[in-house]
Order: sequence, then structure tokens, then C-alpha cells
Amino acid sequence: MMRSQYQQQGLPFTDEQAGVAVQNMRTQMAKFSGSIMGMRMGGAASAMPVAQAVPVASAAPTGSGFPNGTSATSEAQIGAQFAAFSSKNGPVDIEYRSDGFVVNGQVYVDPEGRISGCAYDVMTGDIGYAVSAPSSVEIKLTRGGTSVQPLQIATATQMPDGSWQVATTSGKIMNGTGFAVLPDGVLVSRGTVAFRYTPGKGISNITVPKGYVLAAFQHGNVGATGYVLLEKSYANQQASQGDDLMGDIRSLGSIVGIGKKEDYALMNTSTGQLYSFNVDIEGKQGSLFTRDNGQNMQHYFWRIYWLDTPSGPIAVSLEDGQRHVYITDLNTGKKVVAFSRSLGVSDLSVKQANDGTVSLSVRLGFDRGNVADASAFLQENKDVKETQNLSDSSKS
Repeated sequence: MMRSQYQQQGLPFTDEQAGVAVQNMRTQMAKFSGSIMGMRMGGAASAMPVAQAVPVASAAPTGSGFPNGTSATSEAQIGAQFAAFSSKNGPVDIEYRSDGFVVNGQVYVDPEGRISGCAYDVMTGDIGYAVSAPSSVEIKLTRGGTSVQPLQIATATQMPDGSWQVATTSGKIMNGTGFAVLPDGVLVSRGTVAFRYTPGKGISNITVPKGYVLAAFQHGNVGATGYVLLEKSYANQQASQGDDLMGDIRSLGSIVGIGKKEDYALMNTSTGQLYSFNVDIEGKQGSLFTRDNGQNMQHYFWRIYWLDTPSGPIAVSLEDGQRHVYITDLNTGKKVVAFSRSLGVSDLSVKQANDGTVSLSVRLGFDRGNVADASAFLQENKDVKETQNLSDSSKS
């Protein structure tokens, strides 16, 4: 059936593609049969969902000025302490890996416990991270390229029902189904609303469109770009087994290039502008890393990035069953194809230099492809809409 659908669309369908399709269908069926629970925010079986949430280690002793997050420190005081962080001393390189992150070649640790998640901004050097304590999670901020001591800004405690209560050091309380650490604060999600806390500024509300929830992992610069990643909510659908199977079939169609399943979108927190991505939700069921510490490229965390650049905010996405890598201008909506491979792009690396330049590197079979400056590439190439219109015109 799938081969005939490809032929009807004038597309090739090789034995290799067929093998990939069969394997993916087996994976989807295994998940369906075993009722595997995904890492949904607030799920009792899920790990603490934080932005760029990975186990981390570190090499310099650190301390917190606010034990247990119960100090009566005022919002103005904690904001002043964050503002007093010294500027980074030159370029800051942050390497992200399965066992943590490294700042300028030095592994980062916290003596109070295991670092269970982090988020960072190489342009400012700001790093937010979470430390797992016996009965809570401490949220701290520091700055790479400096010797500043980390500043504890909040403590998160999981409730008996699986929800989270985040108490800031200044005494503010946020309750929600999950939270995400940011380089300069924390996000808390609760249904169709999210709360963003920034030291010194307090809490701001973010309205989430109906049918979406805040994604558990935010692999982008929320503060500088003004965008957050949303995930389609299927919690209220109460799907039957048949519905689940049809969802798996639609996901498989997305994987092999037949149809779309746009389960993720970036939303501008000021204007409500949405940009959708053809990335399906089923990939999040696995962990962020493979058994050999590689990136699990089925997970949306490695497939949607958004960053601020000197030319404005952009997104980099691996979509269409991992067959295309796109660059999107988040100011204008222009979207261009950076890489395309019918058999799939097996790896995507997105890095930002200290001057704000964003570079891409992908694996295309046995070869690698590179884009040195994503913003320049975006300006020099045609929007996919124009390309599709030209293609449609040539066929008619």
C-alpha cells in the first residue's frame, strides 16, 4: 500500500526506505502494545522535565546564598544579585553531552547534589541548572566565563499527585504540571497557561492556545527570542486502541513522507504568532540519549532549535521524517531548506558562536554537510513556499 502511495505521488520508494518504514512501524506497534508512557510534563512516571534536561557533572565547588529556597530575600535583592554577575571574560564554549556539560573545557559540578538539568546562552554566558536534592529540586543560576558563585532562585517540590510546586527564593509560589529551567529563570506549565519567573522581575503569565501545552524540553533561547515551544495536547482525547493505532499510522506516514503530523510549534509570547513543525509527538517516548550516549534523533529535543542572532531570531528544524533540515526566520516566517536527503538526515548539530553566528552540521549518509552562517544562508535562498509554487507551476 505504501509503495503504491509513493508511486501515485511520483516518488521513488527503495528497498532501504521500505526497511526503514517496516522498522518504524514495528517500533510504533511495540509502543502501542506495551502502553509505554511518554515523558509528558507532570506524569508520575516521568523524569523531572527541564529545559535541556540532562545529567551533568562539574569541577569547581559552588555554593548557594539561599539554603533550601526559604529565605525571605526580597525580589529586588535577588534581582540585584543576579544583575551583579560579572560579565564573561572572553568567549564561552559550552559542550553539551549525555553526562552533563563542560564550560571552556572544565566539567561543572555542584557540591549540593547531582545536576539533573540545565539551559544556557553562550552569548551572555548565562546558565540555569537544577540540582536534585533528597526531597526537592534546587534551581540555580550562574555565568560561564566568570568566577561568580551560583545563585539559588527557587526550589521545586513534586506533590503526591505528580504536580510540581515551585517556590522562589523571594517567596513567590507557582503550581503546575511541570517546569523548565531557563538561562535566566524558570518556566512553569499548567494547562493553557505558563508562568515565567525572572529574578528581579517576578512572574509573568503566558497564555497557551487551546489544544497545546508547554513542551517539557525547551532547546532554545526563550528570553532573547521571545518564543517558547508548545506541544499538541492529546490528554483529553481518551483515544481507543483503534484511535491509537491510527495515530501511529499517521506518525509512520509523517516519517516516510506521506502527510504531516505537526505536533510542535513555536509561539511568540508577546504576539501569539505560531510556527508549526512537522515533527511528531511519538518520538518523545524515548530518552534524550541512546545507550551509547548518542543523541536520540527521534526525540523532538534534538530536532527543534531556536536562537537569537544579530539578524534576528531563527529556528532550525529537522522535519518530514528527518528528510529535511529547515531554517526559519521567526520575524518574517521565511523558511528555507538547508539540507535534504530522501533516506534521512541521521544527525544534526547546531552551534552558536560568541558573536551570535549560528552554524549547522549534518550527517548525510557517509558524508557531512555544513552551513557556516545560518542567517546568511536564510537570506541567500528562496522560501520553500516560492519553491513549491514554482514546482507546481512546472507540473501544470
